[in-house]
Amino acid sequence: MLLLCSCIKAGAQNQTEDIAAQLPALRQGLGLSVVHWLDPIQPGVYLSYQHQRRRLLFVRYQMGYLLFLNYSDQDGIQNLNGLRLRTSLRQYREPLIDRGNAPFWEAAVDYRYLDVTIAGDFSRSNFQFQQRMDYSMWQHSFSLNVLAGFSLAFSQQVRFDVGIGAGLRLNYRQFSPVPEDSFFSTNGNPWLWKYGAREGFHATLSMPVIMDLCYFW
Repeated sequence: MLLLCSCIKAGAQNQTEDIAAQLPALRQGLGLSVVHWLDPIQPGVYLSYQHQRRRLLFVRYQMGYLLFLNYSDQDGIQNLNGLRLRTSLRQYREPLIDRGNAPFWEAAVDYRYLDVTIAGDFSRSNFQFQQRMDYSMWQHSFSLNVLAGFSLAFSQQVRFDVGIGAGLRLNYRQFSPVPEDSFFSTNGNPWLWKYGAREGFHATLSMPVIMDLCYFW
């Protein structure tokens, strides 16, 4: 009985693989990120392109432009722009056919540049002189991440990629110069934008998220 069940299971698996082999394979695709547009602090437009290198291995490139959209969590920010570039190797566990869902894992490296103008309450001479003024923060970031997710088929060519991962990010942050005896009470988010916070090199954890609406062919 066990032998018979094993034979039936193997036959069904082979039949599924044969059907998948007969279906047209999707070899490249364009994607638009949904989750990054909704980022409450650093929103941006992210576009991606991926193409097949081997049967289950794809190379994925992503470019994003960060925007200032005056969200409520961006209170205190006067202007924000930046650029993000990501390159990754994506390994699917199943063939990327036009009507099937496919789990994947991904190893990614990315670079991000951030340029922020921030409003602060400026004080000098033991708070005898106060003035509201803006200062700038620049940050370069390099990240290494590993992600896992699914590519979900909506139709023959439209798919929705979802995934989450973790990694390490190395940042280098600089602030525009201010007088030495000055003190800032940052308007907006003090943990993110406080003057002098985490200046120079510092490492943080990275938790990238994928939510891309994709068109494959």
